[in-house]
Amino acid sequence: MPRVRTPTTIRKKKGNPGKRPYNKREPKLKAGEPTAPDGLDADSKSEWKRLISEAFKLEVLTKAERAIITLAALAYSTWMRAERELDKNGLTYETEGTEGQRMLKANPAATIAADAWRRYKSAVIEIGLSPAARSKVNTVDASEEDDAQAKYFH
Repeated sequence: MPRVRTPTTIRKKKGNPGKRPYNKREPKLKAGEPTAPDGLDADSKSEWKRLISEAFKLEVLTKAERAIITLAALAYSTWMRAERELDKNGLTYETEGTEGQRMLKANPAATIAADAWRRYKSAVIEIGLSPAARSKVNTVDASEEDDAQAKYFH
């Protein structure tokens, strides 16, 4: 599986220890909040709003992120529905085999939940919202920024 490139906005916040040049011709999109698509259920709507809020705080949100945030919100909704199914009916069920023997089978919702989790995690990492992705982003609080400026301008 090919390695996913880290967005330049996140690379700039992390710092550039390898001193690799940034792509000077990369399209620069204006920050902005994408509109939610129609047809989201309650779980996906609430996750959409949460992800928008978090991505906005990281300053990586543009209208172009609509698809990846929609993917994450829909995967989250599927994951939650599958988890509710598992809570209600359990991880396994009994069935009868071809020769009349009792067989224990996995609830298909377990596979659905696992797949939805993988899709959700992938989308969240893509926009820098996982704990691992976030741990690589450096922020500067106002006092540190003022100290750095004072060093050069006094």
